[in-house]
Amino acid sequence: MASVGPGAAQPVKFTVTKSQPGTYTVDIGGQRDRFVVLGAYNNSAPNTSAVIALVATFISGLLIIIAVMLFRRRAY
Repeated sequence: MASVGPGAAQPVKFTVTKSQPGTYTVDIGGQRDRFVVLGAYNNSAPNTSAVIALVATFISGLLIIIAVMLFRRRAY
């Protein structure tokens, strides 16, 4: 509740909270505005175990290729 005398002006702050995603309209004394509530934001980091496994597999494959090349060179 806010009271302001005749001919006076006073800033008034209203807070509206909504937990469900959607677009909401607020009407206060004929002044209308909208706001949007977004769904949950998931900013998860990449799966580090998968990245480590991928890098280890790549390095292992590279080492095997180098070993085969060195073995072939000595065999000739």
